[in-house]
Amino acid sequence: KPNPLDLSAVILNEKMQELVDLLAENTHNVWAKDRIKHGWTYGLHEDSTNKRTPHLVPYNKVDEHIKKAN
Repeated sequence: KPNPLDLSAVILNEKMQELVDLLAENTHNVWAKDRIKHGWTYGLHEDSTNKRTPHLVPYNKVDEHIKKAN
């Protein structure tokens, strides 16, 4: 059973935050590449039947609340 750590109290220095941001962007790009490979395209709403997702955008266009949730 997944049991993620609560890291809300962890303070990162600037270099570590840069690394976290780069890893997050890379993770998004890996996810997006896999979705595209499997026929997904951009859509205004999530639609698994037609393989559309509003999250298939460049990382800098991903909503901040989505970034925080992931």
